[in-house]
Amino acid sequence: MKPINAIIYDTEVNSLEHMEPIEVAWMEVDIIKAVLDNGHNRRSEQRYKPEKPIDMASLAVHLIMPEELDHCPPSSEATIPDCNFVIGHNIDFDEKVMKKANDHRICTLALSRHLWPELSSHKLAVIFLTVSGVSSDTIAQVRNAHNAMSDVIMTYYVLHEIVSRTGVCNVEELHSLSEIARIPTVMPFGKHKGMPISDVPSDYVRWLLRQPDVDSYLRTALEKP
Repeated sequence: MKPINAIIYDTEVNSLEHMEPIEVAWMEVDIIKAVLDNGHNRRSEQRYKPEKPIDMASLAVHLIMPEELDHCPPSSEATIPDCNFVIGHNIDFDEKVMKKANDHRICTLALSRHLWPELSSHKLAVIFLTVSGVSSDTIAQVRNAHNAMSDVIMTYYVLHEIVSRTGVCNVEELHSLSEIARIPTVMPFGKHKGMPISDVPSDYVRWLLRQPDVDSYLRTALEKP
């Protein structure tokens, strides 16, 4: 079996505090193909039983009842295949859930913010409906949002539109574009939230750069002359 170059993957968790994966789905993807490969893409969807309980906030999102996981393998066994590139809508969250640190992450959330800055929301369902149109089929797909495989499939269609709009020719070019898109142009939080980073007061910038946990992409933006 040939090695996997790129996958889209998604996770659902028991809670934002403990972040154990209770559902993991992935699908091999060739970003140049125009449509899903008639169901022949290598893919997997698996549920897992967490050590800690599912909290109500998370349950209200994914609607996975605890008893549905009673006979599933433990969350400690959750895995995704080895591959060169991982793709997801807010892929950093899923990498944290899976305790991964792939150097080649492609974030469709960052790319969506970059390509559709006029939208008031860049949630996956919003971008999916924006690129796919509103129909009975797309609404049915969105109704399954936060099912891991459904989110993977929606991400695929968003990814295809991103590839079409940008004209990238391979996954390496897409990764480079994602890295650019991940560098913020406005402050994402704090008292200057929403302000263009170039306008943020210099004393605040200096203070923020002294903090040990500043996101690396925000740090890059703040350090620009």
